[in-house]
Amino acid sequence: MGEKKAHALEFEDGTLEADGFFILRAAIAPQSLVPGLDTENGFIKVDTDMRTNIPGCFAAGDCTGRPHQYMRAAGQGQTAALNAVSYIDNLNTIKK
Repeated sequence: MGEKKAHALEFEDGTLEADGFFILRAAIAPQSLVPGLDTENGFIKVDTDMRTNIPGCFAAGDCTGRPHQYMRAAGQGQTAALNAVSYIDNLNTIKK
């Protein structure tokens, strides 16, 4: 696989060696994602089914608040996906 991996960060006053590094980058504020989306304290407001205030719009993970944990995000993502599928199925039933 090669050695395309950072082993150290060099600064003006020294070097920081580590096995890995996290890089934080600017992100889009949740309230900028979808016009009219309800937020609270900078996070998207959802109910226990991961529904937002906009019908058919679901959210999960870090954008819905703390704690920022990948297991929480995965669980919420599954809940959101299942409820989104159910929402679409209900729309299809109404159209028939």
